[in-house]
Amino acid sequence: MTTGIDYIRINREEAQRVAMLFAALSINNNLQIFLSHIGCNQKINRDESGIYVEYAKLRDVWNQRLDSDNSRIGFIVQTSKLSWIREFWEKAGTESSERNLMSRQEIFNKKFISRRGASKNVIESPSNWNVDALNKTLISDEQFLKACRYKWAFNIKPDIVIHTSSKSVICIEAKYCSKEGFYPSSPKDKHVFKDRWGKEFNKKRLSQTQVQKYMIEEALNFDFIGVYIAADDTKAPDHYIGKTWQEVFSWFNLSTINEDQLRLYDIVKS
Repeated sequence: MTTGIDYIRINREEAQRVAMLFAALSINNNLQIFLSHIGCNQKINRDESGIYVEYAKLRDVWNQRLDSDNSRIGFIVQTSKLSWIREFWEKAGTESSERNLMSRQEIFNKKFISRRGASKNVIESPSNWNVDALNKTLISDEQFLKACRYKWAFNIKPDIVIHTSSKSVICIEAKYCSKEGFYPSSPKDKHVFKDRWGKEFNKKRLSQTQVQKYMIEEALNFDFIGVYIAADDTKAPDHYIGKTWQEVFSWFNLSTINEDQLRLYDIVKS
């Protein structure tokens, strides 16, 4: 049985290499070295820079910074560019006043969430929207696909995101043995897409990296550079710079890593 330090030779988890990459980027001058090797000339603003694992800014702003329904509606409209969301909210207010059976929040939520128990008190996060409800609510194919993409952007978490400044981002997608995922992913949601588009179903699906790029570049309005790191030189997705783990780890100054951990990097680089 392989034990101890040699386990890295058979470890299939991307998370292990992500942790090692985060550690390497955090020491010496490795962040600047990394930026140089990917051809990034962004200057690091020390007051605004940071390295983040499983970056989920849309979700976290929603949960931590928005304290009223008006601020939530404003955030959705600002980040999604779906202006008709505000029209749905206004119409829900009118329907609630006229019928007095459901709250405005519940009427609005039910347009996007088909499950029972949609909140009667607050606007629910777009991460809770479901494809089936969006399909029933939105006749326009364009509106439906954009709403799905926005929902997925709330749930997606790039492996590492580097902020060189508050508005400039390097988005790293890490792969080892797994392949890139696509949305929709669940059998139920795929069925909705197949019913709507038939044989064109696969052409309407979006990849992980497409949703990541959308989240960073369009929803958050940041400058975007994508890096795709894999075990081999598999072709990177469009708009991403492709690198291998062996290549990336060979760039770094690891002189301050302790000897035991350094052996892990030596094995991965070999």
